Amino acid sequence: MGAAPSSFSEPWGFVLIRTTTKTSAQQSTQELCWNLALSKLKQHVEYGSHPRMDPNGEIKRWVTSKFTLITIDEDEGANDKVVRTRFREWLDSNPDYDGICRHACLVLNDANVAALVNAPDPLPGYVMSAGSWDQAYVRILDADYDEGTAKKQRYRSWMRVRAAFLWEVFSRLRDTGSMLKLTPSIEVHGQIPIYNSIATAV
Repeated sequence: MGAAPSSFSEPWGFVLIRTTTKTSAQQSTQELCWNLALSKLKQHVEYGSHPRMDPNGEIKRWVTSKFTLITIDEDEGANDKVVRTRFREWLDSNPDYDGICRHACLVLNDANVAALVNAPDPLPGYVMSAGSWDQAYVRILDADYDEGTAKKQRYRSWMRVRAAFLWEVFSRLRDTGSMLKLTPSIEVHGQIPIYNSIATAV
């Protein structure tokens, strides 16, 4: 489990780049799905605050009350290079924005939104099955990606993160300053790097 901050008054969160389909004919439906996906994301973030490992409830209060998402719209299906450039532009324009991860951003496309919308609602006291965890995920993209280093280490600059473990990823990125150190190497073509409290590839 990632270390909590020294002060539970500190905000935490990510820039979220939206690359979903946007058509005027289906705008209301698309916005409904988007808002539902964000709601489900926040539910799973709260679910992942480990109440059994946090008897005083400090981590839970921090995770739920200080979570921040800065949403930026990008073109439909924008590739990683475009998204990374957009994120770096935001970082350059907001050098002193407190609590936002500066090493990586989240990305939601149509497939990610659908996965969140279809994920089950987490219930207090209910232990979710592995398949349920799998459905509620977001994609996280390394802002400091170096192609030369990546090729040597079989590093793809992104991974899937179970929404419930976003605060752990935030904490680990804050402590290490490197997504490369957190992401598993790809040993077999087609594997997907995943973080669900441990980093693995499937």
